[in-house]
Amino acid sequence: MSSTIAILLTTYNGEHYLREQLDSLLSQSDTDWHLYIHDDGSTDGTQQIVSSYVERYPRRITLLQYPPQGGASRNFMSMLQAVEAPLYMFCDQDDVWHTDKIELSRRHLASLTVADDNPTVVFTDMTIVDSQLNTLHPSFWQYSGIHPEAVTRFHDCVISMAAGCTMLFNKAAREAALKAYTLKNIPLVTMHDVWIIDCCYAAGGSVGHIATPTLLYRQHGDNQLGAIAANRITPLYRMCNFFGMLRTNIRFYRMLNAIAPFSILQFIKAKIRYRQCHLRS
Repeated sequence: MSSTIAILLTTYNGEHYLREQLDSLLSQSDTDWHLYIHDDGSTDGTQQIVSSYVERYPRRITLLQYPPQGGASRNFMSMLQAVEAPLYMFCDQDDVWHTDKIELSRRHLASLTVADDNPTVVFTDMTIVDSQLNTLHPSFWQYSGIHPEAVTRFHDCVISMAAGCTMLFNKAAREAALKAYTLKNIPLVTMHDVWIIDCCYAAGGSVGHIATPTLLYRQHGDNQLGAIAANRITPLYRMCNFFGMLRTNIRFYRMLNAIAPFSILQFIKAKIRYRQCHLRS
């Protein structure tokens, strides 16, 4: 019988931390899953590490063989297109999952799902650690000023709320995301995790969150995306980084508008509402 959860792991030059991540998956209390790995053209020892684990655990791990995609988001989305399963999780190569991560996520997803055809996503908090797994902050949400309770519908989705590595979602959410993932829209998908949640909301689905950290989110020099402290985003920071933040918001808005109609005025109002929620907290 096939596994319920397809865990999608993308790799790229991750030889330093990959073994710890793979071992944390193999230590999960919930064992009803299968791991799929696709490498994006690594030039270090990553592919050798992956091959050794596939050889040792052939019933648990599958290596997908197709060309590199040129970036994490496109790589994850390509895997989502390639793999059929009832449930999905994304996995980064350099984190470490708590042993009950899958178990907690599955339980919470089951509490939200009304029907199999209802797009449903759950995500969790995570602990920020350094390269040696020493704790830097116990809560990614607190550190980054993330307030999941303030986002309850598509037109609230003006921030990157959930890290892909913390998500569990069903096939209906996958179908909603892939339906909007057209040739025209592919260049606009700068963040696969945001795309999944926003498509879920736009399709009338459910999104739930768990305040419990379920993984160690490793910060190191090779991170594609790292944690940014909310208290660093001061008025001076905004002034000094105005054009960079403007470009980011334009890309974010264009991505949202590719999923469903979202006016600039709606976007600005939603940003203001979220900012007010952050200031009240």
